[in-house]
Amino acid sequence: MNRLGTTQFLVPAMAITYIGALLTDREPLALGTLSTAAGYLAADLVESALKPMVGRERPHVEGNSRRFHPFTANGDWHSFPSAHVAHIASIAAAVSAQTHSASISALGDVLVTLVGLDRIYEDQHWTSDVTATIVLSSMVSAATVRWLQSRTATPATAMSPAPK
Repeated sequence: MNRLGTTQFLVPAMAITYIGALLTDREPLALGTLSTAAGYLAADLVESALKPMVGRERPHVEGNSRRFHPFTANGDWHSFPSAHVAHIASIAAAVSAQTHSASISALGDVLVTLVGLDRIYEDQHWTSDVTATIVLSSMVSAATVRWLQSRTATPATAMSPAPK
């Protein structure tokens, strides 16, 4: 599950989806993928800025969730927010905001949960880090998608499956 939250996996997946949508003349999917990428980027920028500013110690270091060292570059003090969780949660939120599909949203929730549990199991993040990251990244990503939709003629259901 660890790979599901990495840039090396998610960015190429979005790029392939975008290119595939263009090649198959699925403009709504292409635009939806761009909106998803924007939500991902916005959440990643927030996560990247907060991580060194907060400086929370990772669980594997000394096991003390109340230790902070703000404004450090040392990765042992970058427990909050979780980049892996921010990445997958931002994509799940963006896709959910665009599809309005309960089953797609549920699948996204399952993937986010699995990545979050893996980060806790690997002793990289506290449960509170993962939970707060899910909320923060989902809000930032969904807000970005809504903002983009409000400024384009793209319907809110750009990524919805074609009617049968």
